[in-house]
Amino acid sequence: MIEWLALGAVALLGNMFESETKGSASSRRQTSERADEEKWKRKREARLAAWRDSWEKEVDRRRWIPQSVAHRIVEQYPHPDSDGSHLRSSIVKSNALRDLLAEFATHNLQHLAARKAGLKDFFDTVEASPLTEEQTDACICMDDAVQIVAAAGSGKTSTMVAKTGYVLHEGLAKPEEILLLAFNRKAAEELRQRLRERLSGFEGLEKVTVSTFHAFGHNQVLGKTRDVARWVGSPAQEIEMIATIV
Repeated sequence: MIEWLALGAVALLGNMFESETKGSASSRRQTSERADEEKWKRKREARLAAWRDSWEKEVDRRRWIPQSVAHRIVEQYPHPDSDGSHLRSSIVKSNALRDLLAEFATHNLQHLAARKAGLKDFFDTVEASPLTEEQTDACICMDDAVQIVAAAGSGKTSTMVAKTGYVLHEGLAKPEEILLLAFNRKAAEELRQRLRERLSGFEGLEKVTVSTFHAFGHNQVLGKTRDVARWVGSPAQEIEMIATIV
């Protein structure tokens, strides 16, 4: 009986020792895996930081950041997570673009709020009546393409005048780099008059190009004017002529 107890004790101690050995080995393996994971994370963070440093110079965070900046970054600066395969690179590029667009959108919202507060007096006085929130947003938003959909008489011309003033005030473009187009001569002349009245304090305002689509196409694209009927561009005369033709 005593011998069996002794053998049982030895077996138990052996199992305990083996269990402790396995547990110790497992613990060391887990510790090693955690260390490898931390090392990999540090290397990846370093690669991401280097990637961001490579294109950060392309981003002017003092201004509105257009969406095209994010697209240009992911095209010109390969993401460090890409492994060379087409599928992997496409997925990484798509995720990077999504993250950059979200990052820049957050920046733009902050920029919008800051400029609205900082230039409140300008937006309240640039036109005869203070601009609405929507008009002010349209002036500050300097994305690649901004579309304003509004009914006649709702203030689209006021927004164009105010946006021109905002661009000049912020130094986003020179007067000769600004082109304002209207559908007919009367609208173009009204736009010129409003610019002279509301933005007279800006130097070089006369260099801003205000034209109809037709005149711009003839003079700038073709390099010469085309002879057209005198009534073209005048809504009243156009209606009269159409009625006469009919």
